[in-house]
Amino acid sequence: EEQAALQEVADVDDDALPTAERFFRFMSDVPCPEQKVASLMFIPEFEETAATLQRDIGVLVRACEEVHKSSKLPQILRIILAVGSVLNRNTYLSSHGFRLSSLRKIAEMRAKK
Repeated sequence: EEQAALQEVADVDDDALPTAERFFRFMSDVPCPEQKVASLMFIPEFEETAATLQRDIGVLVRACEEVHKSSKLPQILRIILAVGSVLNRNTYLSSHGFRLSSLRKIAEMRAKK
């Protein structure tokens, strides 16, 4: 419907058109206007989103550095592996490792005592 109305005023000079019609004529010439409008709406949110992600990545990098620098963490992990191997020997659970998710269970067991 709007396209038909624009065809009727195709020969009219832009300055003679009201603002809304000029805008619509301009937007009708733009390829993929929906994506461009979505992009324009995202621009104000980008800085805040980027800042949040930058803070989160900084926390993650610092945590990785702490794990990498830790001298006690490898010892604790070896002890946990050894204890798990002893407790689970001769069972279907015997293996040569453990899942990191099981560390939370160990912390919970320790807290209960």
